[in-house]
Amino acid sequence: MDISVLKNGFFLSALLLMLSSSSAIAENEALIFSDNFSESSGAGWNLESGWAIDGGKLTGSGHVWISTLDNFNQEQLRVSFTLNLMQGGLHFNLRNSGSVGRYFIGFNAGGPAVLNKQYFPDTFMSGLISGNTILENGQEYAVEFLLNNETISLTIDGELEWQYRDDSPLLTGDLSFESLLTEPVSVDDFMVYAPEEDPGAPWVATGGPAGGLGYDVRIHPDEPEKMFVTDANAGVFVSHDSGESWQSSNEGITARTGTTND
Repeated sequence: MDISVLKNGFFLSALLLMLSSSSAIAENEALIFSDNFSESSGAGWNLESGWAIDGGKLTGSGHVWISTLDNFNQEQLRVSFTLNLMQGGLHFNLRNSGSVGRYFIGFNAGGPAVLNKQYFPDTFMSGLISGNTILENGQEYAVEFLLNNETISLTIDGELEWQYRDDSPLLTGDLSFESLLTEPVSVDDFMVYAPEEDPGAPWVATGGPAGGLGYDVRIHPDEPEKMFVTDANAGVFVSHDSGESWQSSNEGITARTGTTND
């Protein structure tokens, strides 16, 4: 057996797995927050002094923050934006709860994007994983994060930088930028996606079984077309066709008990 072929095949499989994970919610997702800063007044953000919307971009300088007003508690999220470090550096904060902790990704010229974690107030887990792209001032980058339960992945300009699994993940919090230096940075085209919610099957009036007041409805966990309903005077009915027809199912029930004697 050619060991080199085996190794190459293993690495290729691992790469394909990471790439498939990085686009796991791309097919059935909805845009839940966006700001291109062209017509924005910053209504969806909490801006500290030092951040401003200027020339259709969000710019910040000094050690100051801008955070979304809303928290995002979806287990799966895709967050994308364009970033220009200009002459500065920043942290992008994920799942920033304000009380528990945050993930913060350092973007600084001369080095790669680095994932860190903080438990508030001052427990830091630094340098959990870093990328390959050496960032430069004045260069615009297309940045995308995918959060999938305990896994976080980062792509820059369409290339996977890293994927990290956290066995004790932070699962809720806002999204925020933290500029670090007096020199400015800029952000544009900020978008957040999440899986579309399944509305489920609608309820349809079928008339129900003959009788008086229906007290309770139960659906069989393994056979969703099988339903039970109780009635104060007629007892228990069962349907095997999702409520289209009903049959009495009182065999073995010989007493009326409970506070209502039903």
